[in-house]
Amino acid sequence: MMLTFLRKIRRSLLESGRFKSYVLYALGEIALVVIGILIALQINNWNVERLNSSEEERILQGISQKLEFNRFQHSIGSSRYEEVIKAAERLLLRTMTDEATPSTEEMAGDLHAITKRFLMGANNATHIYDELIGSGQLGLISSHALRESITTLKTNLQLLASYEVLQTRFVDTQLIPYLNRHADRLAIYNIGTKSDSGWYDELLNRHGLVNNQTDNDPSFHFLLEDQEFANLLVELVQKTRVLLPIYERLENRLIGINTFITSK
Repeated sequence: MMLTFLRKIRRSLLESGRFKSYVLYALGEIALVVIGILIALQINNWNVERLNSSEEERILQGISQKLEFNRFQHSIGSSRYEEVIKAAERLLLRTMTDEATPSTEEMAGDLHAITKRFLMGANNATHIYDELIGSGQLGLISSHALRESITTLKTNLQLLASYEVLQTRFVDTQLIPYLNRHADRLAIYNIGTKSDSGWYDELLNRHGLVNNQTDNDPSFHFLLEDQEFANLLVELVQKTRVLLPIYERLENRLIGINTFITSK
């Protein structure tokens, strides 16, 4: 209807010979078309922004859920490695001093603790960052600071994985074989797990060894007089202690990302 009306006006102007009026009319018509296109583009932009905002909210919710699991992992890993260091330092101190001889239960508890490990870094080889890059959704996160934090979190997890591998490899290839040669590992497990207080350890112990009885009264105190054992404890402390600053950086990053998302 509108197009028909405009054609009639154009034809009337041409037939009447009013060229100047026709030119003005043509310019006005062009301006209307341009304005219409700009309005359409703006509406389209508003619609795209609305859809992107909705998708960004969905992405942030997904990130929040994944970070919740990361925080769960962090609490287990950091507490485990702190326990390893404390147990190793207690044993190491007893190799260097003449303080009171620890009980069998205390010795077994510490010997059990020093063989613990946790692989938070390796368990996150594929991270939120990789998923966002692979799906092309990283650019939908409007905050540059948040994108940078997610990237840094990925880097810290990679660094943690490399040092956790070194620590675990040392435990598996040097410390545990030493204990296997010189001590009753079954007795260490059966006695040592009684001092476990964390729910994660209790869960593992529930599905662990079935023989919870020790037939004899084992003694592990001779290990405190072995220089090789002391050397292993020194190296264990060194390889484990380097993990703690990385866990601290991870905690700060996880808290920062979560705070940003929950404040949106």
